[in-house]
Order: sequence, then C-alpha cells, then structure tokens
Amino acid sequence: MKKETLNSDEAALLRRKAEKQLKDKKTLDSIPLSESDTIKLLHELEVHQIELEMQNEELQTAKAKADINTEKYTNLYDFAPAGYLTLDKGGRIIELNLNAASMLGKERLNLMKSNFNFFLTTETRSTFNHFFEKIYKTKIKQVCELQLYIKEKPSLYIHLEGNVSDDKEYCFLTAIDISDRIEAETMLLKAKEKAEKNEKELNKAQHIAHLGSWYLDLATNKMVWTEELYKIYGLDSRLPIPPSSEYLQLFTPKSRKVLLAAMKRTTETGLPYE
Repeated sequence: MKKETLNSDEAALLRRKAEKQLKDKKTLDSIPLSESDTIKLLHELEVHQIELEMQNEELQTAKAKADINTEKYTNLYDFAPAGYLTLDKGGRIIELNLNAASMLGKERLNLMKSNFNFFLTTETRSTFNHFFEKIYKTKIKQVCELQLYIKEKPSLYIHLEGNVSDDKEYCFLTAIDISDRIEAETMLLKAKEKAEKNEKELNKAQHIAHLGSWYLDLATNKMVWTEELYKIYGLDSRLPIPPSSEYLQLFTPKSRKVLLAAMKRTTETGLPYE
C-alpha cells in the first residue's frame, strides 16, 4: 500500500515539473531573440541533430554486430559435430541442437518437453538415472555411456557428459556418437572368443592325435607352444617356455644341428621344413 502512495506522489511531482518547464518554455518563446541568439540556437540544434544521428548509427552498428554474433553462435551450436541438450530437473528436453535431434531420430520441434529417458534402452536407463542424480548432487561434471533406442534405426551408442547450471535449474549435456568404437570393440571381443574357442579345439585335436605345435614371432623372437607340445617334451604347461639355450638341449646334438639349419633356411626363404 505504501508503494502505491509513493508512486502517486512521484507521478504528481513529475507532472508539476513538466508543467513548470512548459510554462518556462512559453515564457522564453514570448521573449524576442536577437539575430545572433537565433543563429546560436540554430547551430546548437544542428549539432544536437548530428549527435543524435551519430548515436543512432552507433546503435545500428552495435545491433548489426550483435546479430552477426548471434548468427555465428547459432550456427556453431546447431551444426556442431556433437549433440547438445538442455534438460530441466525432471529430465525433459528444453533445448537441443540439430545433431542431438538427429541422434534421437526426430525433428527438433517434436522433441521439446520429451523426457530424455524415453530414448534410452531399458538396460541403460538406470545408468542415466544414476548419472543425472549425481550431477545435481555433486555439482561437478559427470560422464557415462548409453545406448539409444530409436525405432527403425541401428543401435546408437553415445558418450554423455553433463554439467548443472549455476542456478541448479538445468542440466547441460554433450553427446558424442561412439557407435563405431563400440562396434570395433564388439568385433574384437568376438574375434578373441573365437580364437580362444579355436585354441581349445586345437588343443583337443592335438591331444587326441598326440601332436604338438609352436610358432615363433620373428619380430619379437617370442615363441608360443601348444599344451600338447609341453606334454611331448615332458614339461609343465603352467611354466613359461624355456629359453632357446635350454629348449635346444631337448634334442640330440645331431638333431639340434638339423633343426637349427632348417629354421635358418625357413627364416631366410619363407619355405616350410620338416
């Protein structure tokens, strides 16, 4: 109530001042001006007009620069190689760039107010929830890896980084597509599993046939034996392969000479030996 009274008083005071200035102006207007005063007044008016025009030009220039900077920021944001999203405390999408919209498989406008959790696979939702809660709890950057669930699109894996805003109202996310890396790791794991399976099958076959095999990496001079070869030599397969000086002692002097010559010939020519 006090505020309304004060505003009314200020308005009344301002009106009185305006009326006084108007009255003073009329009084001045009624006083005849000399030619020199008139010229001086006209000069001041022209200078004032130029000042206003210059100020207007500066404002227009500042506005043009601001528009250019805004456009640059918009382009950098929208066409960045990473996906940028802003979520509210409930996990709903408030803002995102074009790359993020592409990752989620929808037009940007159709993603507003959508819950980010909706686009995750069931297996990774709990990971995101823990990540999201930790951001607000610790107020420091958090990271995680998630898999997106997008209909009619191949699996998409993302590396997610998140920070909370200064007012603790929003969460800023950066999403990077790591699908190629995950695919390469998956293929490597499958190849390793296949190699281990083949090795088991080889060991089984060699055990049945009572055959042993080995190979030597010429670049590192590292030798690998199969399990059956250990047994043929009467050695414990849990122990490391003996050095060449000890290994060659397993053969008779005559056989040792034949073996070394054969290995040397194969190393130099690439031809197999028996």
